[in-house]
Amino acid sequence: MTLDPEFLSILRTPDSKLPVAPLDEPALARLNEALAAGSIRDRGGEPVVGPLEAALEAQGEPVVYPIRDGIPDLLVERGFVWPPDHPTATP
Repeated sequence: MTLDPEFLSILRTPDSKLPVAPLDEPALARLNEALAAGSIRDRGGEPVVGPLEAALEAQGEPVVYPIRDGIPDLLVERGFVWPPDHPTATP
């Protein structure tokens, strides 16, 4: 899945206003494996349901936002720490 580069250039994380970039294919595959195991929760405390077709990663912090049906879900509570063993992750 490809987002328009001009559109992508204006997207920012909702809380820290950092730029985002598409998660690369190997990282997306690892993420989807973790989602299949049911081990990822978003900042709102809800399980992240996968697989994801694509995702955006914040540049400068370990937070990922899902893309569903071609639409980036950039709500604060939909973001999640990735990888889950990052020091900023909460149980």
